[in-house]
Amino acid sequence: MTSVTCHQYGVKARRDEGTVLATAFGFEPERRIPMVTRNSSRNDVIAADQHMVDGIQKNQPKLPGSFPLEGQSMTPADVIQVFQDRIATGKAVLMAESARAAAVKADRDKRAVTRATALAFKHLLIAMFAQQPDVLGDFGLHATKPAAKSAADKAQAAAKAKATRALLGTKGSRQKKAVIKAATEHSTASASPSAEPAAVAPAPSAQPAEPAKPAPAVAKPAS
Repeated sequence: MTSVTCHQYGVKARRDEGTVLATAFGFEPERRIPMVTRNSSRNDVIAADQHMVDGIQKNQPKLPGSFPLEGQSMTPADVIQVFQDRIATGKAVLMAESARAAAVKADRDKRAVTRATALAFKHLLIAMFAQQPDVLGDFGLHATKPAAKSAADKAQAAAKAKATRALLGTKGSRQKKAVIKAATEHSTASASPSAEPAAVAPAPSAQPAEPAKPAPAVAKPAS
């Protein structure tokens, strides 16, 4: 007799010799009985397996004592054991997923708490061994590169260098120093605020003129 092939909780009877066996289980030939959908969650799959165990145990008297499945003869107890093994491995996966989620959370929390300390130690190592790249390499670090200058800073530096060359020309070292000193003093004088005008002393207030004294009266001669 050709064995019955199980396809995801369904039994597909062979056309030639499996009709009797399929009828004994209450299935029609060439018919698949889906128990769960492909999109079912793992919990749903475990629940479906448990339903199979419960159904076999409840209806075991109605089932044959043995039957061929996938090239071997099995009893209802054998099938129960198959589904129980599936339930056990499914629950193990759920436990592993929960443990992984807890481990991931613990790692994130620990890194968030220790981030400042780790960064501070890295910066300390870079400062200590900035001139020793081989030592930094032992820690998996490398010296910090200077920040790249912006286009505006580069243009300003180029203009300053060009003005310096135009100012100094081909003068000797002493002449260059004198020119630089004069330019610096001129720049400093231009930047300093202009001197305040000298305060003008206030003019003394005019004293009021004394009133004129009346002339003395002249006595007339007696007649």
